[in-house]
Amino acid sequence: MIKRITIFARRDGLDRRAFSAHWSGPHRAIAAGMPNILGYRQNHALDAWTIAGEGLVIDGMAELWFADDVAMAAALASPAAAALPADELDFMRAITLCRIAEGLRPPAGQCKLILLAGSGSRGASTAQLADWLGACTDLDPRRIGIDRVLATATREALPGAGKPDVIASLLFDDMTDAQDCAARIIKAARSASPPFASASLMLADVLTVVPPPCS
Repeated sequence: MIKRITIFARRDGLDRRAFSAHWSGPHRAIAAGMPNILGYRQNHALDAWTIAGEGLVIDGMAELWFADDVAMAAALASPAAAALPADELDFMRAITLCRIAEGLRPPAGQCKLILLAGSGSRGASTAQLADWLGACTDLDPRRIGIDRVLATATREALPGAGKPDVIASLLFDDMTDAQDCAARIIKAARSASPPFASASLMLADVLTVVPPPCS
């Protein structure tokens, strides 16, 4: 199983509510029409913080799971995928596509904290980042998923550091718990040297379009 992540910022002049409405409505209907999708999640930003360096400015993150590269290539060559770029112009302005090391078993939850460690990170392994997050949040390790970015493609550069090297997802059933955890991560990142040089933290509402395997 493999995974593709897309991170993006909303079009200038468009507020978050209008951005989310288009993404979860017309755009979702087009994307869900691609073949071979094993899982599809939309993560809609509710709040965001730069916690180290320049960070990244993003308003949403899409996650797509496929059986293998052949299945993903067929999906991206489909008529549905061909229709996506024109629709993206209606609500997005900056898009970065990320190829993930492997499609890790995703944790489950209704809301999420997403930590994006950007270019210029200190080379910390995913295990080191997981240990740091566990230490500063006391969160069950089964609620933390970390994706290492193998390669990126950019249609328009995101504001800030430009691209992520590692993306960590922390899943919660309750928004208050997610907000409390965000405060602990921000405090830890700003009070001691974290295992990354540039990072942003996003509080997101999770919309599951196609349930990922093993969620």
